[in-house]
Order: sequence, then C-alpha cells, then structure tokens
Amino acid sequence: MTTINVLETKPSSRYDDLDPDQDGNKNTTFADLIIDGRSLYQMLKNHDLVPSLGWGSNENQKQMIQYFLLKEPPQVSVL
Repeated sequence: MTTINVLETKPSSRYDDLDPDQDGNKNTTFADLIIDGRSLYQMLKNHDLVPSLGWGSNENQKQMIQYFLLKEPPQVSVL
C-alpha cells in the first residue's frame, strides 16, 4: 500500500516573549512546512530550530530549494 503525504507551506515566525532583547535576537520569519497537518516548526521548537526554507540569504535559499527538490545532496555537518 502506498502512503501519500500532504505537504503545505505556511508563513511563520519565531520569537521569545520573555526575551528582553527580542529585536534581532531570535526573531526569524520562515516558511513552516506542514506535513499531514503537523507543523515542522512545532516539532523542532523544543530543539530551538526552525525549518530552513524562507529565511537566510538568497543564495542559501536557492541551495535549500535544490536540497528539498533532491536536485543536490545536502551538506552534512559533523559536530
């Protein structure tokens, strides 16, 4: 049996209400990826991460789109 997932994007932003220096700190607008009705941002939020689409430089966004479309392999970082 084949499973078909529904993918959507939604404009979103991240900010910390308790951060006294909110401007420019963690404030980020991005494209949230909604997978079968579940927000990727909400899944990553506990790790202080946001999806990689919709923010960063134009060059970075072009590269992220190529990764997302499987036209280029992603760069893997080793911590």
